[in-house]
Amino acid sequence: MAAVSGHKHNSTTLVQLAWTRYKKSLARRPLATKAVTSACVASVSDAIAQKLTGSKYSFTRTLKMALWGLLIGAPSAHYWHQYLQRWFAGKSDSLETAIQKVMTLVLQSHYKYLHLLCMPLAWSCNVTSAQPALSSSVVAHPAVVGCHHLAS
Repeated sequence: MAAVSGHKHNSTTLVQLAWTRYKKSLARRPLATKAVTSACVASVSDAIAQKLTGSKYSFTRTLKMALWGLLIGAPSAHYWHQYLQRWFAGKSDSLETAIQKVMTLVLQSHYKYLHLLCMPLAWSCNVTSAQPALSSSVVAHPAVVGCHHLAS
């Protein structure tokens, strides 16, 4: 019993140590830490998605997803939230907090749709070949329709 308890304590300590180091890294280098975290999460998510769909594993695809998280996903989210924090600085009113959350939800949904459009381009596909898949999953969203017509 003592061995199990001691092992559990060491695991908790290791998790706490990792979390403490992560928080320190966020405080010292917020963008770099978020970018690396995003790349790791994107890599693991893509590997799991490939496994679950039964497709042959593509390291290149996983690498592209990691690069997307590292270079685009994390920096854009980082600067967006930094902008919102400056804009709403000193405002603790519930209404302003609600407006901030609504703005994030509404504007980030457009960003996510744009992300869906840009991923095939990042993977060296053309927009025309990606459009049928986008149309079936993102039915006539203005961001997709507008960008598709601009790219055609």
